[in-house]
Amino acid sequence: MKHICITVAALMSLMLLAMPSKAQSARTFVSGQGKDKGACTQAAPCRTFTQAMQQTIAGGVVIAVDSASYAPFTINKAITVEAPMGAAVNVTSGDGIEISAGTNDVVILRGLTVNNDGSSGNGIGVNSGGTVHIERCVANGFSGFGMAGISITGPGTVLVKDTIARNNYNGIGANMGTSATATVSLTLDELHLDANRIGLFVQTQAGQAVNGSIHNSSASANADVGVLINSNAGGNISLDVESCLFTNTGIGMVTESAGTGAATAYISFCSITHNTINGFSISGTGAIFSRGNNTLADNAQNIGTLTSLAGQ
Repeated sequence: MKHICITVAALMSLMLLAMPSKAQSARTFVSGQGKDKGACTQAAPCRTFTQAMQQTIAGGVVIAVDSASYAPFTINKAITVEAPMGAAVNVTSGDGIEISAGTNDVVILRGLTVNNDGSSGNGIGVNSGGTVHIERCVANGFSGFGMAGISITGPGTVLVKDTIARNNYNGIGANMGTSATATVSLTLDELHLDANRIGLFVQTQAGQAVNGSIHNSSASANADVGVLINSNAGGNISLDVESCLFTNTGIGMVTESAGTGAATAYISFCSITHNTINGFSISGTGAIFSRGNNTLADNAQNIGTLTSLAGQ
């Protein structure tokens, strides 16, 4: 009898080992009425993005089917997260959406509103990833000192389009801290970086570089500065600024750099008006190159001199 029991137990173990593990899907779904169990299908969606991503293959898509309130989550692989208008992540602590993906991963975040509900963190934190797309999102109320609606702290390519960052300390902040030789390619288009303390803040240290552009955007009604680029001790920043509005702010645009660093902006078809402290401020080895087709009017004063840039 003992021999028979052992044989049956062994057969059952082999059968369990032979059973396939739960397969991940290319498309999963979340809903305000969902439950965190099963495969997160459209017919039986999960409640949280975290659970749905565990059921989604790398490169897959997680879709919110309604405009509910969702919990914060972390993205650690190539994935698309897509939500309808009104879907919100309400943040009580830490970052709302943390992106910590691999160096070759493509992450797409589309349609979410991220609201501060007592947190001292950031709305969307881009820590790492190959290429990160942020489209049609809103980041609101992350006003703790140095925090940002969208914070970029790691190297890679970041593209932000048709997005609002308001009522934050920094609307968008790109600061790699002490990470050596970090390089960021930053493309910003059709943004409203309004009613923050600083609309766009970019800072580099020695060995770091940010090559970026901001087009067709507004950085207005910010308490301190519309766009501030600052390089320290050998860092480099090059920013193309085209068809943008910087108005009703303390200072419209600041470029400042120290030592061998370079903070350079190239402006074309921009309007810098009605700023109460400075229209623009240039210090150290900072520079603003102008095509000569910008509007600068009704600012308190300007510090420094624009450098003429001829058309090619």
